Amino acid sequence: MALLVLHSPHERCGIAEYGRALGVAFLAEGVTPRSRPLSASPEFILNDVAPGTVVLVHFEPSLVPFDIASTLMAARERGARVVFCCHWFGDSTLANFGHVADRFVVHRDYGLKDQRVVEIPLGCPVYDPPADKASLRRRYELPEDAIVVTTLGFLSPWKKLPAVAGAMARMMRMAPRVFLQVLTAIPFAGDAHGEKRAMQRVLSSLPGDRYFFSTEFRVEQDLLDRLAASDLAFLYHGQDTGSVSAATKACVAARLPAVVTGSSHASDIREGVHRVEGFDPARFSSEVLFTAGDPPKLAAMREGMEREYRRLNMRAVARRYIDLFGSLA
Repeated sequence: MALLVLHSPHERCGIAEYGRALGVAFLAEGVTPRSRPLSASPEFILNDVAPGTVVLVHFEPSLVPFDIASTLMAARERGARVVFCCHWFGDSTLANFGHVADRFVVHRDYGLKDQRVVEIPLGCPVYDPPADKASLRRRYELPEDAIVVTTLGFLSPWKKLPAVAGAMARMMRMAPRVFLQVLTAIPFAGDAHGEKRAMQRVLSSLPGDRYFFSTEFRVEQDLLDRLAASDLAFLYHGQDTGSVSAATKACVAARLPAVVTGSSHASDIREGVHRVEGFDPARFSSEVLFTAGDPPKLAAMREGMEREYRRLNMRAVARRYIDLFGSLA
């Protein structure tokens, strides 16, 4: 199958990173995509179009040049099929490009009723967690005999994560076997709002052997290994949709059961994540602690995470695309 990918260079929502990862997954499935930027000249794009080619327009909605429609129409006249793909889009995309697209792929269900809209979930890293959790805990100096609870996310002042961690710390005083990890893959950019100091103050109220706090993660494998060594994750939803989605998919990749506050922005994760409606820190932390101490509930959530991993890993996503392309023939 000939596949030509037209991509937006924009990094917002991770569209470029996702496109690169999807391209690698296509290669693993025996499909070699060719890639061109959306800003390329029509001649440059059409040189790669032959009868039977699938043109995958991988885009950010606000950045699709309207003049690409004429190029795509020319591609269709040469016998190509056109698929538009993005994390989200609205009715305006259907209105502007419906006449040149055979299918639209969205990664979250926004209630679009057009029969040409197909939902394919966002992918998560291909990761095989080690079977020996005890050795992982020894590597990271985590207590082997404790319940390890992890929060993963992007700490920002409007998310009030110190308040959530504080409520969790108060609950932990009644549960001495709980060990808390606070992980973030994003630095505090000078900590202008004092959130890092606030987190340190909260955690310092616990005994020194009851928590781990780091803002230094840069290597995905290391982060996923540390997650796999844990028993449960909790994710506090604030305002940044990307951080909740990315953190939740990291938990899915590590097959780590997770509790997340109710949010439509986590709707691409359907199984394996236990949700708490509302944003009350005390209610959220008590639910986390209750879940962490319930082995049958954790086991059921972990089974759900296994199902989600199979659904969301990039190779599975690539196969969904390939099946879709085949249906266009």
